[in-house]
Amino acid sequence: MKATLIRNTYSKFQTLGKMTIVDDEGNVVFECDTLELPWKENRNWISCIPEGEYKAVFRDFGNYANRSFHVQTPDGKEVPGRTSILIHSGNFFTDTKGCILVGENYADIALKTKRRTIEKDGILDILNSRNTMNKILELGPSFKLDVTSLENIDVKAVPEEEENEIELSPLKVGDTATVNVKSSLNLRDKPSSKGNVIDQLSNNQRVILLEDHDEWMKIKVETIEGWVSSDFIQEKEDKLFVKTKGSNLNIRKTPEIGDNKVTPKGIKNGTEIEELEKAGKWMKVSVVGKEGFVFQDYLQK
Repeated sequence: MKATLIRNTYSKFQTLGKMTIVDDEGNVVFECDTLELPWKENRNWISCIPEGEYKAVFRDFGNYANRSFHVQTPDGKEVPGRTSILIHSGNFFTDTKGCILVGENYADIALKTKRRTIEKDGILDILNSRNTMNKILELGPSFKLDVTSLENIDVKAVPEEEENEIELSPLKVGDTATVNVKSSLNLRDKPSSKGNVIDQLSNNQRVILLEDHDEWMKIKVETIEGWVSSDFIQEKEDKLFVKTKGSNLNIRKTPEIGDNKVTPKGIKNGTEIEELEKAGKWMKVSVVGKEGFVFQDYLQK
């Protein structure tokens, strides 16, 4: 089985195309529309992938809604310069960080759920994506994939001055980021709200990004790895973090050791804090809505 994705429309926000799948005899078995990011020189998280020959292999995260195809080179490696490029469902250009969204037809739509609200913005979105993805999944576990463009189409990278108009995460695999949540964030064993909770992360806690799959990110916290919703992970600013060898750091009411703890359990390793003032070997800080003193040797940028 082989699929050909022909890109036919490039814009500063997205790339639209048509994917046709044929069987081994060359008979057309399925057609659908596609939506990708604009071409930006194959840069991580903000560009569609280069034209070329690939293969798509079924990838199951253990949840029906997260089934997808992993796009690889013909010899089974990652797309050059990229990681975890998938073919999956989604409706908006903000639903992809380089992956290929599939669906049927386009329209400017609005969406309101518990997680997010998207207004009509004059940009075409792809429709009927989940059903389209399910139909492709029924065809088989893998297929060859050729990505190309219509002849004579003007393929240009998005000008630098227009980049700021596209609000995409600047994070990439290997980056350090922080948790941005009002209370706590569940760390799960798979990218699904039905995944088992293996830990809970606090606001401003520092994490390392291992994989990105649009709505879910695989992260590492100290020695623990797991999945979290990408809505609650943000780029790390140049701030201070707690650095201990696994134990919590005590925050105290005064710059001295004694029975003067602000919180009985202390602050977790990797938690981001705000510096207020220095006091010798101590530092007055603000963390999780509380103020107190900590020993500077256990802080790092």
